[in-house]
Amino acid sequence: MRDLQEVGYRDLTMDQLVKFRIHGVRPEFIRRMREVGYGDLSVDDLRRARIHGVSPELAQGMREAGFADLTMDDLVKFRIHGVSPEFVRELEGLGYGELSADELRKFRIHSVTASYIRQLGEVGYRDIPARTLIKMRIHGVDASFVRELEEHNFTGLSPEELIEAKIHSGWWRRP
Repeated sequence: MRDLQEVGYRDLTMDQLVKFRIHGVRPEFIRRMREVGYGDLSVDDLRRARIHGVSPELAQGMREAGFADLTMDDLVKFRIHGVSPEFVRELEGLGYGELSADELRKFRIHSVTASYIRQLGEVGYRDIPARTLIKMRIHGVDASFVRELEEHNFTGLSPEELIEAKIHSGWWRRP
């Protein structure tokens, strides 16, 4: 308890102390989070960080990847959905270096991966806006679908036309 007081957490209730103990909120964790820019975290933020596996390394890595102003809520959501500094760097290498935190989460939620983007590029679809990539993935537009359309002489379709074709799947097939 004295250790927690030394890092600024005084007057904790018994319930808060028990939750800190259960979830592994220790003074060293608090110090390390402060070192990477998270100095005034609430008791609940510290507990949520530990529950969801937010580490000082994740916070520092995201800062180095260009996300210096993330809230603890953002870091928790990144951790839950698998947004990592490596994921950000991979996307940057494909020209998607200006994505917002929300777009990064949506990419992970809907499985818009570097591999998916590369595969679309291989069939001629490059530099697609983030929002459109998400819509394409949601509707199941992928490289194999583009190839299938091309086999039926549907070439040069816009990403939006591909989405419409997928939504109304099968209309181009002739009996």
